[in-house]
Amino acid sequence: MAIAMSTLAAERSLPTKIAYQALFYPMTNLASESATYDTFRDGPYLTVSKLKWMQHAFMSKQDDRLGPLGSPVHLGQEKASKQPPTLIITAAVDPLRAEGEEFGHVLDKAGVEVATFRADAQIHDFVVLRPVRKSATAVAAVELAALKVKKALA
Repeated sequence: MAIAMSTLAAERSLPTKIAYQALFYPMTNLASESATYDTFRDGPYLTVSKLKWMQHAFMSKQDDRLGPLGSPVHLGQEKASKQPPTLIITAAVDPLRAEGEEFGHVLDKAGVEVATFRADAQIHDFVVLRPVRKSATAVAAVELAALKVKKALA
């Protein structure tokens, strides 16, 4: 949703500047399944069947899922170049890992300041799940995002 808001703000020339976006394990391609969908089809934690349910709940119309708001990995260089500086943190054990990292490559090719990190041995939602949110990796990921946002707003 954050990427969709950044995209719409740029398209509609809204009188605002989005200083930074920090994306944790983002869903960036509702048009197709990446290789990590097969790898982590049955989890742990996030399964592809749950993911498909969420995708349909988020965008019920197939045509919307194919467009740039549903699949920002297909923004194209011109639209991608209008994204704000971005931090992408993916979880290593997550069906969404490959598409999050692919979106980082799209932004990089478009000249956007982007940093992409993969949190090793972590599952989707690792920064908010009670059993793991206080782990060193989860704390470091949140601290990095907070630091980057704070710096962008200074």
